[in-house]
This record gives sequence, C-alpha cells and structure tokens, in this order.
Amino acid sequence: MKRRMDMKKYKPNMGRANVVEGETLLFPFRTVSNEISKIIGEVVAFGETNDGLEYIEVNVGVKRNKRYVI
Repeated sequence: MKRRMDMKKYKPNMGRANVVEGETLLFPFRTVSNEISKIIGEVVAFGETNDGLEYIEVNVGVKRNKRYVI
C-alpha cells in the first residue's frame, strides 16, 4: 500500500479517466465539529445515476461502501 503522502486525493468531478478500479484514494470530509478529517478508501465500482451523474463506489471499511461523484 502507498504511503499516505503519495496517495491520490479525491476531487469532485475529477473524471473517470483519472480513476481506476482497485485504486486507493484519500477522501477529505468535514466532521460535525467542522474539522477536516480524512478517510482512505478503495474504488470498487463505477456507476451512473438516473440523471446522468457518474460516480465511484468506494469501500471505506467495516463492510461499508460510499458513493462519490466523479
């Protein structure tokens, strides 16, 4: 696994061409206390919503997947 500093950071609308299945990404998010925290996740699938937005499905651990717009 790559070191945290070398890991690619997720950016909204980064495009499908910039992400591959199985890649590990770093996802920043805001906590309830308005602090920025980070979570590491592995891309497991690609998809598209009914209104045409492309997304990646990411395994963030503990049998939990999240979806992020690409």
